[in-house]
Amino acid sequence: MAEIVTSRKLISEYGTDADTNRRQTLRNPLPSLDAEQVSNAMDVIVGTGALMDSKGNAVTVAKSAWIETVTQELLF
Repeated sequence: MAEIVTSRKLISEYGTDADTNRRQTLRNPLPSLDAEQVSNAMDVIVGTGALMDSKGNAVTVAKSAWIETVTQELLF
């Protein structure tokens, strides 16, 4: 009998003043997360100045976020 496995990840995208983007991925987010909670958390991250792109530019704006769900059917 095949087993169904589902995984989820929250992907958050930020922008910098240098017109670059940075993505952050969180595996297995709480099922109860809503858009307001994610937006508020992203705003806090932007406000700290702690997240940077690969060139060292601090993120300055929360651009978007989404949840990816992948379902796999394990045959054996």
